Amino acid sequence: MKAKLLVLIVALLGMIVPGVPMITATTPVHAATNNLVIGYYNGMTTVAAKYNVSVYLNNPVVVNQDGKPISGTADFVINFSQITIQAGEVTMYLSTNGYAQISSSDVQLYSLPTSLINSSKLSKITVTASNGQKLTLTVGEKAIIGAIPLVAVPQGLYYVKAYFGSTAPVATSIAEVNVLPTISISPTSGPAGQTVTVKGYAFSSSHIVNLIISYYVRGKLYKYSHNINASSTGTFTYTFTAPELKLETPAPMGYSTGTVSFQANDTETKTLSNTATWTELPREFTAIAYYSPVIAGWATIRGLFFNGSFSYVPFYETEPIKVTGNYFDPNSQVKLYFDGSLIATATTNGTGYFTVSANVPIAAAGTYTVNATDPLAYIYFSGTTVPEVVVTPNQVVPGQSITVNGYAYTKNSMVNATLLGLELGMHNVTILTNGMNVPTNSLGEWSFSSKIPMAIYGGVHYINATDLNGLSAYAEITVNPLMVLSTSKAPLGSNVTVNLYGLSVGYEYWPLLGLSTGGPYYYYGIAYDNILTYAAPTFGNMTGENSTLITAAGYPMLHAVQLVIDMYPYYYPFTLVSTAWLNVTGTTNTEAQTTAAIKSLNTSVSSQLSSLSSSISSDYSSLSSMLSSLNASVTGISNSVSSLSGNLTTQYSSIMSSLVSISTLVSGLKTTISSDYSSLSSAISSLSSTVSTISSSSSSISSSVTSIGTSVSSLQSAVSSLQSTVSSLSTYLLVVAVLAIIIIVLELVLLVRKK
Repeated sequence: MKAKLLVLIVALLGMIVPGVPMITATTPVHAATNNLVIGYYNGMTTVAAKYNVSVYLNNPVVVNQDGKPISGTADFVINFSQITIQAGEVTMYLSTNGYAQISSSDVQLYSLPTSLINSSKLSKITVTASNGQKLTLTVGEKAIIGAIPLVAVPQGLYYVKAYFGSTAPVATSIAEVNVLPTISISPTSGPAGQTVTVKGYAFSSSHIVNLIISYYVRGKLYKYSHNINASSTGTFTYTFTAPELKLETPAPMGYSTGTVSFQANDTETKTLSNTATWTELPREFTAIAYYSPVIAGWATIRGLFFNGSFSYVPFYETEPIKVTGNYFDPNSQVKLYFDGSLIATATTNGTGYFTVSANVPIAAAGTYTVNATDPLAYIYFSGTTVPEVVVTPNQVVPGQSITVNGYAYTKNSMVNATLLGLELGMHNVTILTNGMNVPTNSLGEWSFSSKIPMAIYGGVHYINATDLNGLSAYAEITVNPLMVLSTSKAPLGSNVTVNLYGLSVGYEYWPLLGLSTGGPYYYYGIAYDNILTYAAPTFGNMTGENSTLITAAGYPMLHAVQLVIDMYPYYYPFTLVSTAWLNVTGTTNTEAQTTAAIKSLNTSVSSQLSSLSSSISSDYSSLSSMLSSLNASVTGISNSVSSLSGNLTTQYSSIMSSLVSISTLVSGLKTTISSDYSSLSSAISSLSSTVSTISSSSSSISSSVTSIGTSVSSLQSAVSSLQSTVSSLSTYLLVVAVLAIIIIVLELVLLVRKK
């Protein structure tokens, strides 16, 4: 009786312990004496549970203690103050029994170093649970504070066990944890149309779970329920497609958000799970880019632009725009509309992101809307058209025709276009539309063709166009120099006038427009066939004009007359800016001289070819005769060797005599071949020199030289072939002689050995 009273007093004293969570609690008869204490931590003190605590998995908050609601902070705590903490690592388990051992049915939670629990200070750590889940815990002061991971266990009461290894005792909690049905969702936010996965834990084994889904759309509640069969471990999985909550079409909703709530009812125990909420993220434009012809490049507007919240985009017609959006319907098509007309289509990724480019269509001046539409809704931004003038081509010379087009002007209006700058310093303009206005159509576009005046200084100019409502725009063009000859065909020695237009003579500033026309002041020179014959610098007057005389010179043919920028007084480098072609006509005595020279060379070549042919024939006959004599001597030696029998000395003398004869013949043959080869080489060198003279003399003519060149090339080829033949013959004869001598010597050696 005294013992029971003592236990009761100790239990009552252990209910509340201020400061460090040092807990003393009673031990039920079924539990081990090495006890863990479970309860909750209110930020200052650990409160021990007398019977049990109720928790949702993955949520550190204790929802009640001993069946009563808890107010304020109440995080689930496991207290180690009543046990001896073993060094090393501890692994935590949930168990349906309170025995001081690990059973096969126990469910592993996580592991962590015991040194962290023994620390005198609380610290936050992240552990990887047995199911792979990342879990954040607060450890220290002999306690673990935090949630139980999402493990597959049916609803019910569980003991907590601490396992320090096979050689250490297992610590077991006195009280039990009531694990409540829990649901989790992934992801917790995203765009409408996203797939949301709902997972359930700790429901009654193999029983029906009723999942309730609810949300509001413009104040109206939508509520649905689905019956799902839990597994034997009390788990389930359900996928759900997020609806369109904000209905962003057509009114802008700005930063408004929508949510979907999920809660599950365990139909066996009539227990409700926690509530999980998914938040819909609003569609947004993250970047809007447009190509500006003013800067000849892209300009980008960045930020988060929600439905209808942006209206400052300039629309340059026929130029591209690029739209980037996020949180649209995932993995679906987004269509881009300009004023109701489809201009592009893109496909979103898994988070609803897309980017798409399109050209701005032609439209009259005004403000327009661009809609980005997915299968569920759309958002939009607005912009205003920018008048634009396009000149084709934009690099011209005086007198050249151009086409001028205008876009985004007032529809059904009139436009007047002027060219800025004619005579430097006078700020004069030319009305390109011949004094008449050009009408615009219903889309605000217009077009006309005109010519650039001849009397205009070179460099940058502008074509400015204004309609009756004052809408105005301009386009830049560049006027390049032009050279015009008074005649394109002139007799040799006659004078030709070179007229120059569009010369660069300086700049002119237009203060009302803030623009400058013209270009640098340049000196120019006239070149003839790439030679600066007329080196004296020239320059244009205030309208960029000038003229000079040149002489039609050179061989009768086409000649290039060139205008170059002369970096006077340095004269180098020159920049070619214009070319005109002059056909010089007439005759010169060059043809007669060339013809006579060709005839003389032809005679000389024919004579040398005849001499060469005779020499080659004679030398070939001599070589053939010597070769025959050599063959006869070799035959005699062979016969002598074959008949060699008794007197070696006599035979040997005869052979040596024959060898001397052969040596003499070979020497003579070598001398003859060498002499003949020298003769041939000399003749060929003479012929090559003659051919070189022909090639040099005929370089200034056209058709005659081509014919002679062909003949000479053929001759050179024939001579080269002949020289190769003679050389090969010489080499062949020498080789035959040497081989014959070697054969004789070898036969003598064999005879000597036989003797």
